Amino acid sequence: MNQSPDKGGCEVNGLGYLRGAALGAMAMFLVDGAEAASVEIRFPGEYSSTLPAGIANLEFQKIVQEKSNGEIEVKLFFDGSLYKGTDLLQAVLRGDVEMSTLISPYWPAISPRLYIFELPYAFPTIDVFRKATEDPDFLKEAYAEVEQKGGVVLGVLPNEYLVPGTKGPIRSHEDFKGLRLRSLGTVNLEILRNWGATPVSLTFTEILPAIQQGLIEGMNVPIEVYANLKLYETLKEVNYATYSATFFPWIVNKQWWDGLSEEHRQIIQEAVRTVNANQWDRIKKIKEDTMATLKSNGVNLHIQTPEEAKEWRASAQPIWDKYKDIVGPGLIEKLQSFQ
Repeated sequence: MNQSPDKGGCEVNGLGYLRGAALGAMAMFLVDGAEAASVEIRFPGEYSSTLPAGIANLEFQKIVQEKSNGEIEVKLFFDGSLYKGTDLLQAVLRGDVEMSTLISPYWPAISPRLYIFELPYAFPTIDVFRKATEDPDFLKEAYAEVEQKGGVVLGVLPNEYLVPGTKGPIRSHEDFKGLRLRSLGTVNLEILRNWGATPVSLTFTEILPAIQQGLIEGMNVPIEVYANLKLYETLKEVNYATYSATFFPWIVNKQWWDGLSEEHRQIIQEAVRTVNANQWDRIKKIKEDTMATLKSNGVNLHIQTPEEAKEWRASAQPIWDKYKDIVGPGLIEKLQSFQ
């Protein structure tokens, strides 16, 4: 399939609209006659503008600036140019920046109960994932400690599963044994170690150099990353397994948020809801287009069967047992009610 170059990797066929959306959204805010912004949102991200989360942030920027008639200015910073990993979360909590979306595995560092989202097969299907992350009571209970520490979660931006990509096939959890794999977050690290792999903690920006230098033999990342970074040139086996769902909570600094007018808060909150709703269709299309691109570039793409998923889930039961008390039985019961 046709590909076009990008500074962060490549764009797969069917995702070419991402470049247009990104460039168009960044350009349109030089609006003639717009009033000077009275509210500034500094919004750093760890990902590029051409990945799904980046496109969602650009859509958010467009909606907020249009709906506020330029009174709110959203300044986006991509590719980890300001902060990365948990430093990004801490920057929001301190008020060094106003807002961000950071991928879910980093969050338990500031609230251990959020390990609930990282448990293996916590969200075995997209439908379960959506029901849980759109339930306001569940989210309020899960993120209560974040608010106590100075942040407010406005919603959850959906993303794809972290799926393993390697040079050799992985069908059984036993196939992980002996592999050096990129991990993301404490529980993901423990999942891989439980299956016999040697996990290596890397931020998103460190992935490509690590695979090029042979520091790792594979990884688990959202499926579109294999195309975006041209990882299919090295990793010819990808298993679409649903053991690790990922998403990007929208966090704002609480003191800043409380200081906004009700009108501005409503504009921002509605923009989050709109972008989240659109993201479900976006990630579905990107997954389908990415799968086609991987296959056309010689990748053996395996879709995990229900029987395989059941085996993998059973083998990871010790992780559920370990985190039950940390998360709290009540929150786990609520999670299981969505399944």
